[in-house]
Amino acid sequence: MQESRKPFMFDHSFDLAALKAEEEKKIAPSYSDADLTAAREQGYQQGLTEGRSITTNEVSQKQANLLLHIERLLHRLAEDVWKVYAQQKQAASDIALTIVRKLLPDYVKKHGMQEMTSAIEASVAEMINEPRLVLRVPDAHFEFISKETTAMAERLGYAGKIIVLADATLGEHDCRLEWADGGMERNLNLTWSEIERQISRHGPVAAQNLASNLPQEAPPSSTTSIAV
Repeated sequence: MQESRKPFMFDHSFDLAALKAEEEKKIAPSYSDADLTAAREQGYQQGLTEGRSITTNEVSQKQANLLLHIERLLHRLAEDVWKVYAQQKQAASDIALTIVRKLLPDYVKKHGMQEMTSAIEASVAEMINEPRLVLRVPDAHFEFISKETTAMAERLGYAGKIIVLADATLGEHDCRLEWADGGMERNLNLTWSEIERQISRHGPVAAQNLASNLPQEAPPSSTTSIAV
């Protein structure tokens, strides 16, 4: 009896595409509804966090820009305040100098001689133990000061010698007292020069106007002397 032959049937396909599809089918993951819900929630939270972070950064940047703008405004405001302060200070100096220029000539005319003799007497009293003093005064006041120093020495009990000299270089109400190792000088021009120097540090415009308003000096004259 002859056996019937059957063709060999392969249980596995060796086709590459089929093999790949079958392999993917075996390893393909499966997710439940809970897994999908959890994944969606996680993605939502992650997106929310990233969005908040971006928003926070934007707000912080805007705040930083705003603070920088405020700082610049305050700096400009401070500059304006200092400018106004400087202008007011300059105005106050100008007003004060104007008042002094108005009042000083009359004051010097009325009280200049008294101021000069007071300065001389104070210096003589301080140098009471000096054996010899040399007093230089304007020629216009030579005779008056010579007599005044005699009375002054008697009032103070000064036992030394006061030599009075007329000095043509001195202003009308200036004087200079000299002793062995020092001296005292009253000089309105030097005083005004110092005022001008101080004012020039704060207000150059005011300082420039001082020169034309200085008290006038006495005219030159010959030098004479007398011993008291």
